[in-house]
Amino acid sequence: MSAHDETLDDSPGGQLLVDDADPTTLVATGEIDVFVVEGLAEHVGAPRTDTGRRLAAEGVRTVDVSGAEYVDSGFIGLVASLAAAAAPDRVRVRGASGQVSDVLTLTGLDSLVELV
Repeated sequence: MSAHDETLDDSPGGQLLVDDADPTTLVATGEIDVFVVEGLAEHVGAPRTDTGRRLAAEGVRTVDVSGAEYVDSGFIGLVASLAAAAAPDRVRVRGASGQVSDVLTLTGLDSLVELV
């Protein structure tokens, strides 16, 4: 990640960022809850329900969750919105394991995105 990464850290346990070196990837680290997602929405200047659409319009097509330990429904909604807005392109979710992988599968999000 470069020194100019767009970073959002509104929760002590989680962070979402878009890397300047790879603006097609949203990186999630730590515990991603609705408060982190709301902070991202404020950062991109969109209502929370439109954040996925805004990220898709900016070219985000990959979500890297390899550093995420926990995600909640706010994050699932963000990724579902991103996937819908990016169609016909398929959003890739990279590095899911543990609780994150379980949530993606249990919610059916794995049918909307490509898990890699």
